[in-house]
Amino acid sequence: MTISKGNVVTALAKFQANRLQLIVTSIEFQGNILPVEITAYDTDGQAGLYVPFSPERSALLK
Repeated sequence: MTISKGNVVTALAKFQANRLQLIVTSIEFQGNILPVEITAYDTDGQAGLYVPFSPERSALLK
């Protein structure tokens, strides 16, 4: 099945070290909820998005 560009995808997010981990467990498409297992990767090839100086991360450390 191919899901066209422009559909909304919602992810669970959590901070781990200097990375924002994003995990998608389902996608709503044409009125159906499709189970998936998708992990976001950054351009460096590692899981999660690199965010070393994000305000959210700074707030967690204080």
